[in-house]
Amino acid sequence: MLDPNRSTLRPTRALARDNSRYLTGSVQKALGILKAFSFEKPEYSLVELAHHTGFNVSTTHRLLATLQSEDLIERDPNSGRYRLAIKMFELGSVVLHGMELNIVGTPILARLATETEDTAYFSVVAGDEVLCVSRVEGVRHSRSQFLSVGRHLPLHAGAASKILLAHLPPERAAIILARCPFMRYTENTITDLGKLIEELARVRSQGYALSLEEITSGIVAIAAPIRRGPNNVIAAISLSGARERYSPDLLAAAIGKVRDAASQISFRMGYVPTLAT
Repeated sequence: MLDPNRSTLRPTRALARDNSRYLTGSVQKALGILKAFSFEKPEYSLVELAHHTGFNVSTTHRLLATLQSEDLIERDPNSGRYRLAIKMFELGSVVLHGMELNIVGTPILARLATETEDTAYFSVVAGDEVLCVSRVEGVRHSRSQFLSVGRHLPLHAGAASKILLAHLPPERAAIILARCPFMRYTENTITDLGKLIEELARVRSQGYALSLEEITSGIVAIAAPIRRGPNNVIAAISLSGARERYSPDLLAAAIGKVRDAASQISFRMGYVPTLAT
C-alpha cells in the first residue's frame, strides 16, 4: 500500500513546469536567504550564509541589503552577524492568527493543559515534517520538552508525527517514507520501515498514538487526530509530560482527555462523526 506510484507524481511535476514561467530568480534567491535561518542556526555571518545558500558573496550581500531595507533581516552591530528581524515574527503571527484551528481550538487546548498540568500542542504536516503551530504549557512543564511553536519534527517519530503520517493519503505517505532518513533520537525511536508501518496501522485502528520516550528520554506524549471530514485529518493535538508521572491509570485517563479534546475540536471544525460511513 505504501509503495511509491510514479504516476501520482506526474501531475505535480507538470504543474511545476507550467508555473515555472512565472518564477522570478531574484525573489527565489531572497527566499532562499530567509529559509536558511532556523532554531538550530538563528544567525549567520555573510560568508557562512553565502556558503550555506551556494550564492557568491556579492550576491548574498546584495540580497541581505534588500531584505534589511524591508526590515526582514537585521545585522547585529557588534558581531556583524545577520538574523531574522521582528517583521518576520509579525508576518508569522498573521498566519497563526488566521488559522481556523487556533481560533476554534485554543480554548480546548488550554483546558487540556490545565486539567492535566502537562504541555499541550497543535501540530500540522509541513512538507516532509511536522510543524508545531500552537503550544500551551502546563504547570509541570519540563525543560526537556523542546518542541515549541515554529519547530519541526520528523514524521516517523513522536505521537503527533505518527498520527499525521498514519492519516496521510497512501501515495503521499509512500513518497515521504521512501526518502525518510529515519533518524534515531533515543533507543525507543522507530527506525525500521516495517515496524513503523505496523505502528501506523495500530494508530489508525485505536484512534490515538503514544510516544514512550521516542523523541526525548523521560518524556511521554499522547496524540489524537483533528478531523474536518472522515478522511481529512488536518492536525494533531498532543500532550507531553514526564514518564515517571504516568502510571497505567493516569496514562489511560490522559488518553481519554486527549481524544475527547480532539473530538470537540473536530466537531467545531465541521466534522460530524454520525455522518461518517
